[in-house]
Amino acid sequence: ACSVPSVFGSQIAGAGLGGCIMILAGNKSLQTVRRALVKQYYEPNKLKPAVIDCKMVEGAGLAEF
Repeated sequence: ACSVPSVFGSQIAGAGLGGCIMILAGNKSLQTVRRALVKQYYEPNKLKPAVIDCKMVEGAGLAEF
């Protein structure tokens, strides 16, 4: 993932339980990142792609209930 232009970093979390990778990337590189993951990870391992797009928002706020 980090070899794709506009990817600023990545982190693996929870690898002991199957894990996930979080990738910080610019909006314009989303499809390039997705294609790279499918070609270099999902297809070689015969896995169904499971990519979830998330968008950052401004800082934390107070939740009122």
